[in-house]
Amino acid sequence: MESEQTAQGGNVPLERRVMPPLTDEIEWILGRPCFAVAGIARRLHELKLYDVARKAESEQAAALHWMLNLYFTHGLAWRDEAEKVLRHNANSSAKPAD
Repeated sequence: MESEQTAQGGNVPLERRVMPPLTDEIEWILGRPCFAVAGIARRLHELKLYDVARKAESEQAAALHWMLNLYFTHGLAWRDEAEKVLRHNANSSAKPAD
């Protein structure tokens, strides 16, 4: 089986590198401007799910990556899963990470 080396040094089989069709959900996710997902990125950082730098492009990349992964894992239920994760311990007195 033919594969390609990734930036992290792993190999990805070529048949797994095919982009899925541009569905309405994928278009919605990829169409989020940086200012619309900054809060999501900060929450992902607080939950220690992503190490997000405080710059717009890093916040946008982390949030879009996370949402796409949820969509690919949960299909149309991805938004419900996202809400569960983002609301996790939302009422705790934990200090947000910098």
